[in-house]
Amino acid sequence: MNELEKARCELNEIDRQMVLLFESRMKQVERVIAYKKEHNLEILDTVREQEVFERNLTYLVNDCYMKYYERFIKYVMKLSKEYQQELRDDKMA
Repeated sequence: MNELEKARCELNEIDRQMVLLFESRMKQVERVIAYKKEHNLEILDTVREQEVFERNLTYLVNDCYMKYYERFIKYVMKLSKEYQQELRDDKMA
C-alpha cells in the first residue's frame, strides 16, 4: 500500500468516526430543542454560541488550521440551528 492509499484509508476511518460523532451531536440537539420548546426559549443563544466557538478553538493544536476550523465549527452550529428550527416547527417530528 502506497502513502496515498494509506492516507485515504486513514481518512475513511476518520470520516466514519465523524459520522458517529455527528449523529451523537444531533441527538443532543434534539434534547436541546425539546427543552427550548418546553420552556418557550429561542433557538438562537448568541452567548452560548460564542462560548462554544471560543472554547472549541482552544482545543485546536495546530494554528495553521484555525481559519478552516472556525468555518467548520460555525457551519456545524448553523446546521444545528437549522435542525432545531425544523424540529420546533414539527417538520421532522
